[in-house]
This record gives sequence, structure tokens and C-alpha cells, in this order.
Amino acid sequence: MPTASSLVSLRSLTPAARQPKLMALINQSDHGLSPQQLLDRQRAYYLLAADLIQQGKGKQALGYLQELGENYPLLRPQILFKTAQAYQQDNQLQAAQKTLNYLVQNYPHHPLSADALVLLADQKALPEAQLIRQFPAHPLTQNIVRQRLKQNPNQYQLLLLLANIVALKT
Repeated sequence: MPTASSLVSLRSLTPAARQPKLMALINQSDHGLSPQQLLDRQRAYYLLAADLIQQGKGKQALGYLQELGENYPLLRPQILFKTAQAYQQDNQLQAAQKTLNYLVQNYPHHPLSADALVLLADQKALPEAQLIRQFPAHPLTQNIVRQRLKQNPNQYQLLLLLANIVALKT
């Protein structure tokens, strides 16, 4: 049975190479598993779902993600974000939007909330201004600010925002 360190080694494999090993871990009986092995199984669910999303198989990924948030609250924001991505791939756009909104409302200071706001902005559900106001230092926000400045370089507040971020990094 894989230990936490063997799960780390699975991450370095290609998705196709690690899928059978993840499936074997997921399909183990609960009986006799240590708390660490149970945790590893939850991580295997997440990793398998992430691989499926990366392969464009959102519908399959949803099956692995649905109960994972209940059983693994530590990764709840990441699970919500992956669930929204899976819904988008499965053309369940309202469910994706609802999941992203839930992420932003319940985890407003988590970095993935910024990613969620970007996806919502792409869907025209939220203005970019909220993203800039809430997450000024996030890399996606900085890209939006740079795009706006390319269109109109005479935006003092956006220039100041980028200057402050650069000053913080140095």
C-alpha cells in the first residue's frame, strides 16, 4: 500500500502511468487502513480528478470530487475550484458558476478565490474591478491590470497598484 512518500513519487509520473496505481489505492477496502492510508486515499481521489480534468474528462472527474470535499475539508477550496472546472468541461455552466460563487463567498481570502473571480469575469458574471480590489497582488489580477494599461496607459490608480507590487517584491 502506498505511503505518503509513495504518493509524492506518483505525482512525478505521467497521468497515464499513475492512473492504475491511484485506482488501486482508491479501490482498497477501508478495513484495516491506518489514518495515514485513509488520508492518502483522499489525496489519490483528488490527484485522479485533477488528472481527468487536465485530460478534458470533467464528467468523470465529478464522480471523484463530489464527496471529497465532505471527507477532506483541508482541501475544500481546491476541491471546489476543480469541481467548477469539471462542471465547465461537462457544459454544466450554471453549476460551475454556482460553485465558483460559493468558493468566493465562503473562502474570500483564499488565493483560489482570485482564480474563481477570473473565471466568473470571463463569464461576465463579475466585473474585473472586484478582482482588482480584492486581490491586487494576485498574478492573474496583475495580468488584467497590465492589459488595461496597454489599452490606456493614463490610469494612475492601476500604475500605482503595479508600482506597489513591484516595490513589495524588491
